[in-house]
Amino acid sequence: MNIKQVGSPNFTNGRQGKAINEFIIHWMAGNLASTDAVFQNRSRNTSAHFGVEDDNVHQYVSVNNTAYHAGNWGVNLTSVGIEHSAGPGRPATDATYESSAQLIAKIIRENGLTNRLRKHSAIVATQCPGTMDLNRIANRVNEIIGGSAPVVIPSAEPATGVAIVTVRALNVRSKPDSSSALSGSETLKQGDRFNYSGTVKGEMVRGNSTWIKSSKGNYVWSGGTNLATTPVVKSAPVEGGTATVTGTANVRSGAGNQYARSGSIQLKAGDTFKYSAKVYGQSVSGNNVWYHSTKGNYVWSGNVKG
Repeated sequence: MNIKQVGSPNFTNGRQGKAINEFIIHWMAGNLASTDAVFQNRSRNTSAHFGVEDDNVHQYVSVNNTAYHAGNWGVNLTSVGIEHSAGPGRPATDATYESSAQLIAKIIRENGLTNRLRKHSAIVATQCPGTMDLNRIANRVNEIIGGSAPVVIPSAEPATGVAIVTVRALNVRSKPDSSSALSGSETLKQGDRFNYSGTVKGEMVRGNSTWIKSSKGNYVWSGGTNLATTPVVKSAPVEGGTATVTGTANVRSGAGNQYARSGSIQLKAGDTFKYSAKVYGQSVSGNNVWYHSTKGNYVWSGNVKG
C-alpha cells in the first residue's frame, strides 16, 4: 500500500471539536485519476479523505480536517470518507480490498479511532457504495488489528419527515435539477411545509447538490429548506480575517438557525471575531452566507460585515 499526498481545496479546517466515530465507505464509479480531478476542482465542492485503487492510496484531506463526502454535515464532522475504485459492473479488486483494510487499520492504530464502518447509502439516498462488501473489509481489518471486527451498519431506508421552506420562493421540479420541468405551476413560499421521502444527489446549486424527494415524487433543492445542513466553502479559507457585528448575532454550532447556540454566546454591535471562511448554510431573509469562525462556530452574515 502506497499513500500519495494529492490534496484537495475542498475541506474545512478542523472538526469543530467533534470526535471521529466512523469510516464512511464509498465507490468512485470511476477510477483514481478521475477522482483526483474531481476532488482537486474547487468548483465541485466535494472531497473525501482517501481514494483507494489496487495498491495505490491517494490522500486528499487530513483526517484532522473535515472533508465533504457524506451529504450530511454532521456526519462529515465525525467521519473519515474513503472512496474505492469500483462501479456498476466493475467490482473492486482483491488488491483494492486489501489496501482499504490496511489503510483503515493504520488509521485506527495511529489515531485511536473507532472501528465502525458505514455505507454512504445509510446516510443519504444513493447507490454508493454499490457492490462494496463492508463485511469483507471489516473481517480483514479485524485480522490485522485483532479484537472485535468493525461494526457494519446496514443501509437504512431514506429519511422521511416534513421539510420547511426557508427562502421566499422555491420551485418544485420533476427531476433533481433546475433545468427540468416545473411540476405544474407549483412554487413553494417561505414557511410552507411538505412531506418528503428521502434525499438524492442532483444538480450542484450554490455548492449544494442535495435535493429532497417529496412524497408526491417531485424534487425540491434542499438549499432552500431547513434541511440545508451541509455548509460548503464559498471561497478559499481566509486565515486571519476579522468580521464586525453590526447588530445582535447568535453564535451557533452549525450554519443554520436549527443548530444549537454555542453556550450562551450572543454577539452585540461592535463586537469582532476572526473567521476562517464564508460558507453556504440556511437562508435567512434571503441571505444564505454564514461566517465560519476560527473557533469552529458559525455566525449569520446578515448582521456582520468584514
